[in-house]
Amino acid sequence: MHARITGEALHSKVNVAVLIEIIEMYFPQNPCLFMEDKPFLVATYQVVRHWEIRIFLQNKKLESSGDPEWIARIPVRR
Repeated sequence: MHARITGEALHSKVNVAVLIEIIEMYFPQNPCLFMEDKPFLVATYQVVRHWEIRIFLQNKKLESSGDPEWIARIPVRR
């Protein structure tokens, strides 16, 4: 809403901002290219939310493992 760009320019800006692993998650869930902004943004939100939950659960698993070095293995956002 606030980007003041649409279409390919918007998609490009968003794709530059997210991790490559997140971009790769678009395709199994969305086998076609996004032509409109709203489906692209909805898919981006869903994939990023899925990624956040996955990282949270991985961290909880590491934390509960009893390994004192679990924090060192938490993925760092690039």
